[in-house]
Amino acid sequence: PKTREVYQTVLNKFRAFVGIDLNDYLKQKRDFKTDFKAFIANLKFAPYTKWLYATVLKTFLEEQGVLKLSESEWRKIRKRHELKSRPVTVDRAPTRDELRRILNYLDIKGKALVLFLLFRYCQLSFSFLH
Repeated sequence: PKTREVYQTVLNKFRAFVGIDLNDYLKQKRDFKTDFKAFIANLKFAPYTKWLYATVLKTFLEEQGVLKLSESEWRKIRKRHELKSRPVTVDRAPTRDELRRILNYLDIKGKALVLFLLFRYCQLSFSFLH
């Protein structure tokens, strides 16, 4: 069910991007490869989500017989648009509010460990606890 939902979301976003129903779109004589690349370039998501959207749309258009990408073309598109098939995370330090909430859920041993690590490695003050 989740896969079906993701596929439907991608196709709905592509339909909105091209501005017409997909059945009508597929019947037109268009440069499908250009539309495909433009859609990917327009995506404002993390690399994994962009990769997922591009893969879903590529599969759909190939199954409809309107898009044919060689492996080297697909590789260039993935590289150019920074499409990564694995999630990319950006680490950041937790905010004081986040730390307070985390501490509220821990037992005494957990609190001691978290506070030790905070002071040892982050050199934070106790001021966020007051």
